[in-house]
Amino acid sequence: MLKNIFSGSFRKFLKYAFTKYLFFAAVFFFCLPSFSQTKYNADPEYLLSKTEYGNVLYKKFKPAYPDTSVKNLQNYSARNYMGNLGLPSPNYMLSYKSKPLGFNLYDLPFGNDIIQKSQVEYYQTKGPFGSLTGISGSKLEQNFRLLYSHTFKNKLNITMRFNRFGVKGFYLKQQTFTNNFYTSTNYTTKNNRFGFYSYVLYNKIKYQENGGIRSDAAFTANPLASKDLLEVNLSNSKRTIRETNVSFNPWMKLNKGNDSGRVSHYIDYKFNYAGNYYWYQDAGLPYDGFYNTVYLDTVKTSDSTHVRQFTNRVNYTFKLNQIGFGGYAGYSHEYTILHQHFDSTFSNHLVYGSLFYDKLFLRKDSSSINRNKQFSTRITYSSVLAGQNSGDMKIEWNSELSFRLNEKGVGTKKTSRIYLSVLSEQRHPDLIYNYWYANNFRWNNNYKPVNTLQGKLGFVNTITGLSANILYQNITNYLYFDTIATPQQSNLNVTNWQFNLNFNKILFKHLGLRLNYYYQLTNRGSIVRIPPLAAAGSVFYTGNLFKNNLQMQFGVQAEYYNQFKAYAYMPATNEFYIPKTTYLVGQYPFVDVFLNARIRPVQFFIKIENVLYGLVGTNYSFVHGYYQTDRAFRFGLTWMFFD
Repeated sequence: MLKNIFSGSFRKFLKYAFTKYLFFAAVFFFCLPSFSQTKYNADPEYLLSKTEYGNVLYKKFKPAYPDTSVKNLQNYSARNYMGNLGLPSPNYMLSYKSKPLGFNLYDLPFGNDIIQKSQVEYYQTKGPFGSLTGISGSKLEQNFRLLYSHTFKNKLNITMRFNRFGVKGFYLKQQTFTNNFYTSTNYTTKNNRFGFYSYVLYNKIKYQENGGIRSDAAFTANPLASKDLLEVNLSNSKRTIRETNVSFNPWMKLNKGNDSGRVSHYIDYKFNYAGNYYWYQDAGLPYDGFYNTVYLDTVKTSDSTHVRQFTNRVNYTFKLNQIGFGGYAGYSHEYTILHQHFDSTFSNHLVYGSLFYDKLFLRKDSSSINRNKQFSTRITYSSVLAGQNSGDMKIEWNSELSFRLNEKGVGTKKTSRIYLSVLSEQRHPDLIYNYWYANNFRWNNNYKPVNTLQGKLGFVNTITGLSANILYQNITNYLYFDTIATPQQSNLNVTNWQFNLNFNKILFKHLGLRLNYYYQLTNRGSIVRIPPLAAAGSVFYTGNLFKNNLQMQFGVQAEYYNQFKAYAYMPATNEFYIPKTTYLVGQYPFVDVFLNARIRPVQFFIKIENVLYGLVGTNYSFVHGYYQTDRAFRFGLTWMFFD
């Protein structure tokens, strides 16, 4: 039995893929010392950053020195539950979510494959910094990542981030291409009275839609056969998504003096433009027989939606610098133009405000166990006063207490942290739930606003390697897609719980252990699909070789999901829905073998995914008709530059 399993395709894998990538790994291993930089900066404050989310003015630049260790290099991307990087992926793991009020078409189901507006970063640097990453793998995976940042004369910073990746996939019609790009700029005058923040963000996702394989029986009958021999439901279908965001945020300080004074007053204006384009094409409509209904064109589908949004905001901020207390308030007008089958416009007037406190407490007594600590808390309120989303309201409280910091408030190897976030909101449904007009689906609903209460409490202890958190969600008027992939609203309360425990520690100087355990509960399992238990862990050896010039880590990692009911996927709407027939997934151990290493500014990894492929069954699907990868090989390298 074992002889047959490891023959055929696996021997080809060893002959071509393993030999090829092992050769490249050996070249890098022996040649990188010859190409190492003459300048390597290890200053922990060489890079400082803050994110775009919220009010940028009240935030402080915090140390953002890149992680130069070799831990977790092999997990360069979260698992895609549809089985191929760049495809949509359902939200099976609960998470704390907070997004601004206002018009929204729908939330893109792409996880880490796109860069959100809230993830745009502004930097300050003590010199130039660059990072290049290249990853290659099975089925023509090509992944390139670039980050460059430089501050000129300590006043003007220009940052650029670019990601590009594409994968053919193991199955027919599964090719994906993704491009992410943003450039951010921040500037402050010499007297610190004027400045601006700005960014340009662009995401493009393009992939083939195959509708899943036609028959699971054909797959399970011969799981070791080449997957591109299996028939798929859609023969000539694809989707293109483009998102463009442009923002310019000038600010002015109203009082003289630097921030060491008692009070600072600021006023700022922010303009934001968003141009988003969504296009679904299906040239195989007449003969695939995948869709039951056709409204506009029986020969082919060409559904496009174009959203343009203009936002103008005025904001006032004050800070009591010595106390650490401050606040801000503002007004925002949002104007949206929607082009679908019919054109529509939406206008919203929003007001918002926030109070915050952020203070670092320094202790002179070096023997004090909590020598330096920092406490920060923030309460934010926003509402829509007038417009299509009138009545929407959101109030959020975030607090964090950190212990054992250094004199600049930066975490150390002994730092502990406790945090709490609470959110209560009422918001109108995303447009896709109320209105849709396309070739295969059409509806016009008038669903009620959704009320959400959620909270997350957690702690992190660096010394012991332990961290834990608990998440609670209560949702009224919950929205979902039913068994015919059309939106429905539940009149019952949905209550979700998630408990997370994480352990990450090096024992006996060389033995590394990682464990990440999730336990999830819901009272509406018929419409909320989540695994009750999920766990991931790894065991590895770590150490320094060749007079500490080579930092190395190798071991094995595993990921497991308890059995649960899965979602199905609808290509025409880009949404996940409840399938007509219960589809159970999980109970499959995903096991990988990896090697991570670092030689000064260069990090690289080698990984073999799903090494148990063909040995422990075929139940490695998370969405009906879509399966995870077969045994696959990955190799990646990151090079950092400080000159």
